[in-house]
Amino acid sequence: MQCSVYLLYLDGVRLDPDISLASKLEGWLVFRRKRPGNGMPYHHAYLLPEKDAADGRRLRELQHCDLTVINGGIRLVGKDWDADHQHKKQAWWIVPAAGLPQPQPHGAPEGTS
Repeated sequence: MQCSVYLLYLDGVRLDPDISLASKLEGWLVFRRKRPGNGMPYHHAYLLPEKDAADGRRLRELQHCDLTVINGGIRLVGKDWDADHQHKKQAWWIVPAAGLPQPQPHGAPEGTS
């Protein structure tokens, strides 16, 4: 899906709304519930520069993520694997490119951080 992605966390710490808005990246969102090939649970997401791109991921893969539709946008909450072998909390606010109103990245209901 062609979309804009806003980061809501950096190194496991929630970002201020202004910083989240400035983190906007555009591209093709890939979300997989099952691992290709064997069908095992996967729940990973990543952002490519365009549909069918061989790679060139624009963000680190979001692992073990849950998807929630909120106010015309999508919130993905999961883990970001870092170089120290730690899974740090990460969340993306996704706005589809066409057909939906442009919600604010911090438009999630209270208590979902």
